[in-house]
Amino acid sequence: MLSSLFRQVLRPNHLHTYRLKSRRSSEIDFLRSLGTASDFRKLFATSTSIDLGSGPFPKNPFNADRVFGIDLCLADSVINTDLLVDQIPIENRSVHFVTAFNFIEHIPRCLIVNGQTCFPFIRIMNEVYRVLVPGGIFYSHTPAFPSLEAFTDPTHVNYITESTFQDYFCGESPNSKMYGFDGGF
Repeated sequence: MLSSLFRQVLRPNHLHTYRLKSRRSSEIDFLRSLGTASDFRKLFATSTSIDLGSGPFPKNPFNADRVFGIDLCLADSVINTDLLVDQIPIENRSVHFVTAFNFIEHIPRCLIVNGQTCFPFIRIMNEVYRVLVPGGIFYSHTPAFPSLEAFTDPTHVNYITESTFQDYFCGESPNSKMYGFDGGF
């Protein structure tokens, strides 16, 4: 049986997928299993992290030197942006870590805007790839199918499975290329 939460760490051309053994597993224990914060800090002299859908308090699990939230809310250290329609307001290849805690499941896969079909989930993944430095890390934490948590919240519109990121965003020819994804984790 799949766990209720699904966590992934994506690096360009590299994927790690993790399933929790129980809901009691903590973020800290999980991140420690990936390496210590000092291990990640050794990768970059100074580091920047952005937390997508952060709310007023951006998370910083990699202990980056600078951290910013990206959200609709107005708060210190949060850049007010609607990621359904706007780009991440960060320069290309300038961020070392992008995190998304309980965010991806709220992003629609497909929308019709002014009579045009668009793919917000694909666009956000393009944006994540665009802002990450080479070797940067995208960390996503989201409820996963078949967990009830994936379906209980009525604002969850994007159901993630074990293979979503692997099949659609990783490798030389990910399936999402046909929908406009131009990156490659």
